[in-house]
Amino acid sequence: MRKSQGPRGQRGIRGPGGPVGKRGARGRTGPTGHKGAPGARGLAGDAGAAQAMSRNDRMDILTVVEAQIADIYQQLDIQMQRMAHVQAELDELRVKIRTLTGTAG
Repeated sequence: MRKSQGPRGQRGIRGPGGPVGKRGARGRTGPTGHKGAPGARGLAGDAGAAQAMSRNDRMDILTVVEAQIADIYQQLDIQMQRMAHVQAELDELRVKIRTLTGTAG
């Protein structure tokens, strides 16, 4: 006696792939295509080598640097005066605190 089969079930998930086969021979190179339109202009490059400076240009730069150094010295002098003033006030305050607390020092 022969059994009858039921309806076919749903297809299962795909199994793992097989190993990769050998690579075939390289084909011939095709013809060169037509030339396209030119692209957008690129960014500007770095500046080239500096030109030799004239004596007057060097003197102008040195004059500016000398003025900047003089300004720095002037500002440092002002800061030193301010620090000396603050230090004198702190010394006075220290003396007053010692007088109030009765400590010698």
